[in-house]
Amino acid sequence: MWFTLKGVLLWTMHDYPGYAQVSGFQTSGYAACPTCGPALPVARSSHLYKQVYMSYSTYLPMDDPLRGTGAERNNVAHPIPLDMNWWEQRWRDVEEGHIPVERAGLKRWSILHRLPYWKDLMIQHLLDPMHIEANVTKSLIKRIFGEKDGKPARRACEEFGVHPEAWIQVSDGGIESLPPAPWILTTEERKICKKRISEIRFPTGFGSCSRKGFEKDGPKWPSALKSHDYYILLQYVLPICLQGLGTQDLRDAISTCRH
Repeated sequence: MWFTLKGVLLWTMHDYPGYAQVSGFQTSGYAACPTCGPALPVARSSHLYKQVYMSYSTYLPMDDPLRGTGAERNNVAHPIPLDMNWWEQRWRDVEEGHIPVERAGLKRWSILHRLPYWKDLMIQHLLDPMHIEANVTKSLIKRIFGEKDGKPARRACEEFGVHPEAWIQVSDGGIESLPPAPWILTTEERKICKKRISEIRFPTGFGSCSRKGFEKDGPKWPSALKSHDYYILLQYVLPICLQGLGTQDLRDAISTCRH
């Protein structure tokens, strides 16, 4: 007996850099969001030498508390996400290869578009939350431990008019100093936080021992911890180990990241 067996590619799954490689969309630079397309609000920091995305909160629902309380934010409508049909109509006449338009939001036309049903799928690409959460947690820990702090970061705050309490202060003698930033733990608080993390023991099968990444000399990046370790840190460990450390706003922000 003969029969025909057909296969259908429903979607792909990858992290955010892999998203760019598979789909052909840009995931960095001036058009880093395939949902926003070329209309993504972006500015380049002359001190950090990279793009800064300041209007990300406009994509949250109007009643979301993270959207902020300012009248300017609340009056901005939720942008309409672009779907694959929009990209198909815009670039369907372009041959496979690199898109000739700068900042188009699309680097090349993916071979997946040869599939006749690809543009009609509701979801073409899925992001792997485990790896993304690991990258977010790693960046968050580096931020609160002061590893990403410095004069360029403080000057960038002044450049975009945010966190005036952290701007560089200049004395009468012309000496620059960095005031304590509310999102950075003090040296003593870092030691306490590392000690608390290193003393945690997880149930069997729950997670690996996190103390290997928080030894006396500090975290070892990035090989000391695995993606699941960062997930455990953000969801369960950090909110507990930061009790009584840092500012209340810092602790609230980290607790919010868990959701």
